[in-house]
Amino acid sequence: MKNFTGKLLLLATLAFSALNAQVTKLNNNQGLQFVGLLDANRAVFYSHGTHMLWISDGTLTGTNQITSKVTYDAFGTVMNGRIYFRGFSPATGYELWRTDGTDAGTTLVQDTNPGTASSNPSDRLLVFANHIYFSAQTAAKGRELWKTDGTDEGTVLVKDIISGTGSSNTEALYKIKVAGNHLYFVANTNLGEELWKTDGTAEGTIPVRDINPGAASASPIILGTYQGRLVFTANDSVHGFEPWISNGSLAGTYLLKDLEPGSQSSITEQLVEFNGKMLFTGQEKVHGQEL
Repeated sequence: MKNFTGKLLLLATLAFSALNAQVTKLNNNQGLQFVGLLDANRAVFYSHGTHMLWISDGTLTGTNQITSKVTYDAFGTVMNGRIYFRGFSPATGYELWRTDGTDAGTTLVQDTNPGTASSNPSDRLLVFANHIYFSAQTAAKGRELWKTDGTDEGTVLVKDIISGTGSSNTEALYKIKVAGNHLYFVANTNLGEELWKTDGTAEGTIPVRDINPGAASASPIILGTYQGRLVFTANDSVHGFEPWISNGSLAGTYLLKDLEPGSQSSITEQLVEFNGKMLFTGQEKVHGQEL
């Protein structure tokens, strides 16, 4: 709630410079787009036109371009007072960067795919156990799950799930999410596209359950969390796509309900935990789309 309130206050400050609602233009023709909050008083933006990073405290003099060494491309995840993002420089391609809002404090985390080739960090850059998790592509390992503590030496491959140059999934399809004591993601292996979990170690990076047995894919779509458990839809080839829940164990990963009976699929989305209940929209043939 504190961060949300701070964001609202900052955005209000950016829009109105005085109690008389006189609007002050903070910069000219930069088309600033919000990236993230460094703290309750400073926000980072990028220019829609140039993709340069900017910082603002809501005042004219406090709204300035941060650096010219990198351009912003995607994401904006805060950890330990710094914003991590996918940035581009001619020397390194698209790699993971971080900024504390200053030029000196805007640095490349690691050139994960060395040289001008890009590792294209993707999949939301999610914080878990004081590390940021993401997928990245390298020539030697393909696209796999990585983590970083913000340092070059602390940016490491979690596990080479598909050994060698093969990839355990494609960009943006790892669908990572934290629930309870694990980070869940979707990997595509000889088991098909199934739900996996990790505790941050190679040994602790394992499939949760082969929902659609054999090489067929359950193709999980992560909806959210409920009481520390992961809620997702999956296709087990018997019930079609239906809502499932998991606590990370084999026995604790099961079909919640076959909303559209038989092999036909229902549509489940817009999950929220409220007053001890899990609310979502579900759609099946008899009732249509309902709560």
